[in-house]
Amino acid sequence: MDNNSYYIGYIFNENNNTNSLKTIQNILSDSKFQLENFESVDQIHSPLIYLGNLNNELIHDFVNYLNNLLMTVINKNNELKCNYTDLDVIKINQNCGLILNYENDLLKNKIIPFLKKYGIDPILNTNYLDPVLLYIPLVNFTCNNFSETKELILNNVYAPKNKEFVIDSINIYQKNNHNELKLVSSYPFST
Repeated sequence: MDNNSYYIGYIFNENNNTNSLKTIQNILSDSKFQLENFESVDQIHSPLIYLGNLNNELIHDFVNYLNNLLMTVINKNNELKCNYTDLDVIKINQNCGLILNYENDLLKNKIIPFLKKYGIDPILNTNYLDPVLLYIPLVNFTCNNFSETKELILNNVYAPKNKEFVIDSINIYQKNNHNELKLVSSYPFST
C-alpha cells in the first residue's frame, strides 16, 4: 500500500531554469562522494507546508476548504522572485539529503504564516508561529559518517551562481513512497 503525503508547495516546471539544480545532482552521483543508496529527486519541488498523510476524500475536502485562502493569496500577489542562498546537508534518522535553501520575504513572513494560521492550524492543530524553512530537496542518500560526508559535499559543491528563480504558482501535490509527485491542484499567480 502506498503512503501518500500531501503538501502545499511548488513544483518547478519547464519555464524554470532547473539545469543548475540537475548539474548539482549529477555532480553528487560521482563515486568520490561515496553516497550509499543515492537517489536524485526527479521532480524538482519546494515543500512549503506539510498537510499530512490523507486519503483521497480528505484531500478533496481539504482542497475545497483551502481554495478561498489560496485564491486570496494568488490574487493579491504576483509571481514570487526568490534567491538561492546556500546548500545544506541534513540528516533525519538514517536518511540524509542535500537541500538548496532560498529566500523570499513575502513567502516566509506573510503567505505561509497566513495559510497556516487561517487554513492549516485550525484543522491540523499546528503552530503558525513555527519558523518557516524555504528549501528545495535535491538528493537523498544514506551515509556512515554524517559529519565527514557533509564536509566533503559542502567543500566541493556550490549553490548556483544565478541566484534568482521565480515561483509562478502555489500547488497542492501528493508525494508517494516512491518520491513521485502528483499535482492535485494549482493556483497560478496573476502576472
